[in-house]
Amino acid sequence: MQSRLFEVWAGLSSVPLWCVKVSTQVVAPDPEVVTLAGEAVIDTSIFAALDNAGIPARFAVDLAQMLGGTVDFRREMAGGETLRLLWRETRVGDDKIGQPDLAFAALEIGDSLYEIVWPDDGSGQATIYVDGEVLR
Repeated sequence: MQSRLFEVWAGLSSVPLWCVKVSTQVVAPDPEVVTLAGEAVIDTSIFAALDNAGIPARFAVDLAQMLGGTVDFRREMAGGETLRLLWRETRVGDDKIGQPDLAFAALEIGDSLYEIVWPDDGSGQATIYVDGEVLR
């Protein structure tokens, strides 16, 4: 029996097997979850800051949802605030699979430090801390 890697498409490999009759076998990819870190300085908007820093700009929506009832971004942010993030991406080789997930965010506004921790269980039930104390 002889086999040869035939084609890779969307992370799947097709391996034709030459025997008495031809059959194929689908080989599932072996994804790797990597954790990445980034920092962005907010001058105009969180979206623009993330985009300029090469961080997935879609995280701006997650941050607005989490802090929207707690932080008035237009009044409290004067510009120059630093946002630090950790996120997880699933990859097969150099290809990203699916959407990235936030793991941690820290934002200092004035004298307050807002930190958000997302669990890695996929529930989305994050915990918000203000100056080290649980807010919700």
